[in-house]
Amino acid sequence: WNNFDIQFQKQIFVFFTWRKSFLNNKEFLADYSKSISIFLEKLCNIVPSEIKITFAWHHEALRRADILPSLPKRIVILKPNEIYSAIQKSSLLVSDFSSVFWDFIYQKKPVVFNRFDFYKNDLDEIDKKIFSEVMNLDSVFSNCFYDDKKALDKILYYIKNDFKCDINYDFDELFWDENLVNVLNF
Repeated sequence: WNNFDIQFQKQIFVFFTWRKSFLNNKEFLADYSKSISIFLEKLCNIVPSEIKITFAWHHEALRRADILPSLPKRIVILKPNEIYSAIQKSSLLVSDFSSVFWDFIYQKKPVVFNRFDFYKNDLDEIDKKIFSEVMNLDSVFSNCFYDDKKALDKILYYIKNDFKCDINYDFDELFWDENLVNVLNF
């Protein structure tokens, strides 16, 4: 696809990735999804009403829809088949480390990484290893936050600056970064 046919919108797309720890720990998924709901509530409270906020649950989370919390009414909840369109049309992505971020940085759109659960003790060993590798990339990708307040402040910064990306990524450098290769190998 190309950007010439796309109508960009003042829209924020929120998408968090899956944790292998959820497979064996239903309470962890419930806690994680509740944290997402709380973050989305905070986001709704600071984002001007003319800016649309879209969100999609990871497809694996949808398999456990019975324990997912309700979300703020303002949030437009996307179906899995609507994610591609949101990637194209949205002005900003909020994620933890979902691969969706590649589409945004390629389009020179800002990304805010909110990694609110990276210091949880109930992660399994695979997730702990992945998180360790992802944290090694913080200096490469910037805008990496480990609490809601700092992430929300950065989102407001981008709103006030009309969603202009202030980071110029060097793709040749990114694709050969040893830490990135380690993350992609999981």
